[in-house]
Amino acid sequence: MKHPNIVAFKESFEAEGHLYIVMEYCDGGDLMQKIKQQKGKLFPEDMILNWFSQMCLGVNHIHRKCVLRRDIKSKNVVLTQNGKVKLEDFGFVCLLSNRRKNKTESVAILIWKALMKI
Repeated sequence: MKHPNIVAFKESFEAEGHLYIVMEYCDGGDLMQKIKQQKGKLFPEDMILNWFSQMCLGVNHIHRKCVLRRDIKSKNVVLTQNGKVKLEDFGFVCLLSNRRKNKTESVAILIWKALMKI
């Protein structure tokens, strides 16, 4: 899925029985890290609005592709040094059968799930 607010897939390969997925590097860390770095201080309102707008653009794009993202959280929102916000980790999504948005199936990728959740 190509969009400025979605972390880009670069390539995948298998080595020694393991699947590796190479994704775009976002040098600003994730939103959870940014929040922790603030140590209780508030972000400027214009920064929050900018980030939220970019998140909405990413979500709108995947919805138009009939994909529902079911696990958006601060850990899955990454930033670049130049202020770009991108969504990542599409491990649990719901695919829609048509444009009328009827849920048909959920897809979970278990590659990185903790053992207690499997």
